[in-house]
Amino acid sequence: MMELLSAKDDNVRLFAGYVLRDLSGLTEANLDALIAAKRRGDGWIAPAIGRIGSPRAVAFLIEDLKAKPEEGQTSWALVIAGEKAAPGLAELYRGNKAMPDDLFQVTSHVLHEMGAKATPAVGPLLSTARDATAVPENRVFAVLTLGALRQVAMEAGPGLVALAKADPGRFKQPVEAAIVNIGTNDAIEILVQRLRAKPSVLLLRDLAELRGNGRGAGAAVVELLGHPDWEVRVAAARTIGYIGYAEGVDALRKLLGDTADWRLVYSAAESLGRLKAKSALPGLNRVAANHWFPPVRKAAEKASLVIVGKKEYVSRWHADNFPFEFFEYQGVHDERFDGYATYDKLPWKTEAEVLTLDQLRAEKYSIEIVGYDEKGKHVVRREANPGCGLRVSDGLLLGGNRGEWGGELIFKGNAGAVTTLVDDNTTGIHRMPFGIVAATGLAHMTLNHGYLYLVDIKDGSPPNARLWKVLPGAPMKSGLLKSGDLFVACVGGNVLVSPTGEISMASPVMGEKARR
Repeated sequence: MMELLSAKDDNVRLFAGYVLRDLSGLTEANLDALIAAKRRGDGWIAPAIGRIGSPRAVAFLIEDLKAKPEEGQTSWALVIAGEKAAPGLAELYRGNKAMPDDLFQVTSHVLHEMGAKATPAVGPLLSTARDATAVPENRVFAVLTLGALRQVAMEAGPGLVALAKADPGRFKQPVEAAIVNIGTNDAIEILVQRLRAKPSVLLLRDLAELRGNGRGAGAAVVELLGHPDWEVRVAAARTIGYIGYAEGVDALRKLLGDTADWRLVYSAAESLGRLKAKSALPGLNRVAANHWFPPVRKAAEKASLVIVGKKEYVSRWHADNFPFEFFEYQGVHDERFDGYATYDKLPWKTEAEVLTLDQLRAEKYSIEIVGYDEKGKHVVRREANPGCGLRVSDGLLLGGNRGEWGGELIFKGNAGAVTTLVDDNTTGIHRMPFGIVAATGLAHMTLNHGYLYLVDIKDGSPPNARLWKVLPGAPMKSGLLKSGDLFVACVGGNVLVSPTGEISMASPVMGEKARR
């Protein structure tokens, strides 16, 4: 194969490099020919140089990375070289001018990918970060790279804290970001402060990724189980299990009886399983037997088996893809639902108050479209037509659904004034015996959410919409059946809402399957 690197045919030379890329057994004696091939433009051969891993091989790869940070094979070659390359990569931060951002990004990524083999870079990176004579931008880059090393950089924690105290104006924010990623004891205090000041789903996700190292924030997370934002509640329920906060078992057990948000029950069941909470077995068994949504029943059953030692939780995601694992609940669906149905044969009930297509076309209202470009935020106003509507006292309830470009539920008064009630795609508005129900949500790429809102109307004042139930995905079509049930077809399963407000799964084959 080495001889073929000198072949006259370009394709033969490139193919030889592609094969050598994954072969072991190359030595320093082969290095000159490999470097010559790389300089001729063989983009595949860098990993072969990385496997040799000699000082000269590493030095060549680092210089190549500096010249062409975008070349993925070179960065992978340095990952392969591992601890032999880590000190040299750390030296890039010692330059006499600011590192280009793309070089910083790829260097930080390479060291992250090395895992424990990046340990030799920790000391030099911390030294650069604390060196008052070093280029200021590179000092910040060194701090952020230590954060990218996560637990590998645990020993750098005290030095980073001291740096932030010495120069908070420059280093407080990057040091806090790094410490949270590393998961030192100081990270807990930072996370608790943030959770209590401005809780968010992403902040809880980052805490959950710390696993047991985040346990000290458990009390603050439990406080969020009653947060007004339903998304925060769900994220908090999931986080308690990941960080192993056993003191949260009682609070999680109470969530098993929630009737509004199936995601909350689903997440509480999984967390109770992760906590091996034997006291939760009776409640989990009830959920497994009676919950209306099949994935929730399945989650409760698995949690019970995990608690008694018959199953365990095994992630199907790579360790670097924890966000996919954390938000996995967003993709659960009724496994019986294997296609979209046509609904023409369902026993629909005529809804006199629902606007017809022609009536909807006659209605318009103004919307704002917010965009961002190199000049910043800009807002464009335009006229929109509703996709659904319902006559109510003093005006109309109208719903817009523009897919990934957004939608809304609005109230348009008889005088023409418009009030936005819900900032989400709205696909149906229906009057039930207990109130007016609006179906909202979006399914786009990795996003899939659906909600039912209750619209409260009081004469003389604009309506108010309040979140009522969580659907098993975005609603596609909804309508009243002659039985009085509200039928909602969702991305993830069809549901029925009874005239008294109870929710249940509809038959997955209600209506004729399109493929049949």
